[in-house]
Amino acid sequence: MPIPALPTTPFGVIKETWKPWLEALEAWQPSREVVRPHLYQPAGDRNIVRERLSAFPGTIEQYRKAAESALEAEILSPDKGLRAVGTLIGRATACANWWLLSLDERAARRAWEISLAIMEWPRWVADEHLPLTIDLKSAAAVQALSNVLDRMSDWLQPDQKATIANCLQDRGVLPFVAIHDSHGEWWTYSLHNWRSVIDGAFGIAAIAVRDTLPTDMVKRALKHSVIGVLTVLDQGDEDGGWYEGVSYWSYGIGEAVQFMDVLQRITEGRVDLFTHPYIGKTGDFCLYETWPDGRVHNWGDCGDRVNAAALMARLAAARQRSDWQAYVRKFPAAPSIESLFWEDPSLQASDLASLPRAKHFRGTQVAVIRSGWADDDVIVGLKAGETTANHSHLDMGSFVINCGRHCLVADAGHWPYAHSLGFFDLDFPDGARWDFPGLATECHSTILMDGQGQQYGEGRDAVIVACADGDDYAYATIDATSAYPNAARFVRYVLLIRPDTIVVVDDLASPSRCRFGWRVVVPEVPVRGNSIKEWSLTTSDGSASLSIRCLLPGEENGLLAEVSQLAASYPATSTQANPTCQTLTFSNLVRARQATFAVAMRVTRGPLMPPAIEVERIYRGLKIHALNAGKETWAIMWGEPGVRKLTCTPG
Repeated sequence: MPIPALPTTPFGVIKETWKPWLEALEAWQPSREVVRPHLYQPAGDRNIVRERLSAFPGTIEQYRKAAESALEAEILSPDKGLRAVGTLIGRATACANWWLLSLDERAARRAWEISLAIMEWPRWVADEHLPLTIDLKSAAAVQALSNVLDRMSDWLQPDQKATIANCLQDRGVLPFVAIHDSHGEWWTYSLHNWRSVIDGAFGIAAIAVRDTLPTDMVKRALKHSVIGVLTVLDQGDEDGGWYEGVSYWSYGIGEAVQFMDVLQRITEGRVDLFTHPYIGKTGDFCLYETWPDGRVHNWGDCGDRVNAAALMARLAAARQRSDWQAYVRKFPAAPSIESLFWEDPSLQASDLASLPRAKHFRGTQVAVIRSGWADDDVIVGLKAGETTANHSHLDMGSFVINCGRHCLVADAGHWPYAHSLGFFDLDFPDGARWDFPGLATECHSTILMDGQGQQYGEGRDAVIVACADGDDYAYATIDATSAYPNAARFVRYVLLIRPDTIVVVDDLASPSRCRFGWRVVVPEVPVRGNSIKEWSLTTSDGSASLSIRCLLPGEENGLLAEVSQLAASYPATSTQANPTCQTLTFSNLVRARQATFAVAMRVTRGPLMPPAIEVERIYRGLKIHALNAGKETWAIMWGEPGVRKLTCTPG
């Protein structure tokens, strides 16, 4: 996504749509009398936190164990390296939490000692983010100190409170405002998770010390935070999607919502960012992109497992969405102290079976088509979008197939960051990011052209040009032509024939003779070939199988098939990374300027069953015949985006 022009005023360009919130903020007069704790709960009532958490004894035990671990550990000093400050942040918060819940004096003393260590740390910015003076780690530091001040106010002596408040002011709020006023660091005009995380955390810090900061400085900081959060919310697409993927949505939008919740509470509802239009839609993104066992459609740099129950509970409560509440019930998670009051217990969960079975997030350009909402139904996720989106991979036109607990056609997903190796060096073709196979095209279920993949850059995008749901089928069509430097045409049609059959048809062309590689990423289990065009795999627990049949090109024109395994090892930023990738690839033997690939797949929960699919070439198109219990026919016409159902002949 392009970086917008640098604003020329301290607050940048103020959109008309933002003015009601900003005017409400300007009219609000913050009280100088602060009764703590108050950030995430009714002010001054410690007992209500204990009472509410008593329903989650496992969570209380986790808090106790985290505090005991912090009590036993040494207090790390700067010579341990900057990453140690992240450990201290977690330990300070753990001890403050436990004091709030138990009044354990040992935890309070250790929280103070660790807070002193954090405050004495020369800098909070990660090495890989220099020369910035504020980053995600410093946001976490000010958030931890804000929590210690808020939760331990009854224990802290006046001089100790002043020490924390002065640090939050001098190393937190004042530099935050100065950098925003001058737009001195790139994150002040970013459009992704950095903006909402930093602006949200420092906004909460300003609220935490509003009894010691001048009121005009508190409101100036909050104005920057509100504008930053609104800027990020405005990037969400019209259907609720998020261009960084589900895990970055959970992080970036989650941190924004945490700030929004605190701001709404402290202003007694006067400044309510939950009325932003995106908040009324974005729960759909998590709902549709989460599989029945809690894994997610993990495109880009995203991890494959996200529990967003707390975030979804807050969104559901804000907009009274019973379908989002169904997510909360399906993926229950004990709340944290921060999210303890987010759920509306009176909101009933609806039956997901009544929801549409196809969803296209038009701004993000991802889609989901599914056979149903039961736990063992087949789900197909499709990916298009912009190669320049934050955390994007070169994965345009890719798809995944999920059934129950298993992803039968997968995505490379998250390869651990390796800043020292140029993991975020984006320039194509020399940027080191694209040397990582898991980030380039080769580890995604899409097309290679003469072994070459897609290219990063403006205009190197893909679009879902159609997505529709029928009674017994659904389809989506992707045009990924522009993502390739050497493609004249790449249009992919994905047809789900309910309940268990998927047909992928690719209309391909190149300016010169080309070997097209039709590739799928598959689980690391044996992939067996019955013939060059028929392959299958079964999950390690035997609960699901996938049969794959290449229908076009036929063997009469020459066909190649290859199963390959790739293993990588490299020093990631915080660990030694050892990712792997297994792929199945069909290719035309003789290079051609045009090719049609048609591959049918069938998911089964018992013995393997081949897809009962035939294809028939027609003038300017292709017919797809499903032969189970009769004959059903669909037609694809080249140059048209849709898939049309033609006939249904009973068996």
